[in-house]
Amino acid sequence: MYLILVVGHTGQGKTTWVNNFIKGKRQYVFDVNNEYRNLPNDSRISPAMRNTDMNVKRFLDISKGLRNYNIVFEDATGFFRGKQSADLIKQIVGKRHTGNNFLILFHSINRVPPELMEMSNYVILFKTNDNFEIVEKKFKNKRITDTFLQLQKMKQYSYFEIKTI
Repeated sequence: MYLILVVGHTGQGKTTWVNNFIKGKRQYVFDVNNEYRNLPNDSRISPAMRNTDMNVKRFLDISKGLRNYNIVFEDATGFFRGKQSADLIKQIVGKRHTGNNFLILFHSINRVPPELMEMSNYVILFKTNDNFEIVEKKFKNKRITDTFLQLQKMKQYSYFEIKTI
């Protein structure tokens, strides 16, 4: 089971990538921007499995009881900063025992807390508007910085999957 960080500027394809990844699987989505309301008929996300009220505590309380789900936190940029809650860390650390995957989306790589980056299995990196020097200083990870530089030269919707484990 995985912690997957999906990072990219608005309109780069993050939600499309996640929709393709989760298609046909059981999901629980923290859908702050209502981006998962018009999914295809074969989607297993029912209205009850979407949290749109922006209550992170309630979302985490419900996700605690889930087994073999993809737990998607759409647009975490405004919610995850600094040290993460003990409840979130416990769920991510226990993902192997619950069978849950966690997909956490950010609009900026510089908004990804280093603690989550260290715990991630994969980073799906799209183009961002971040400053290279800040990315380099914050993460000190050659795979991240090299990929970041490559993406700046590529067209929209380009991305790389970086295995971080």
